[in-house]
Amino acid sequence: MSDQPKPKQFPGDFCHRTRREFLWEAGGGFTGLALTGLLTLDKFFMSEANAREASTKFINPLTPKPPHFAPKAKSVIFLFMYG
Repeated sequence: MSDQPKPKQFPGDFCHRTRREFLWEAGGGFTGLALTGLLTLDKFFMSEANAREASTKFINPLTPKPPHFAPKAKSVIFLFMYG
């Protein structure tokens, strides 16, 4: 176990968080809101939508293509590991 004492919990604590944790999480949320507001004023999101509509002739080179040969596999074992 840790030798550090836990911060005192008061009955009025908000979700059992310290003041530092609460301000860190709230500050991050307000930063995101401010950034969204500033980018909206610059019409950043509108220009992105217009660019997407104008580039309909673009063909993505990563789109799936038909295989050269018919697949023969009956089953697959997929190993999803972190390492």
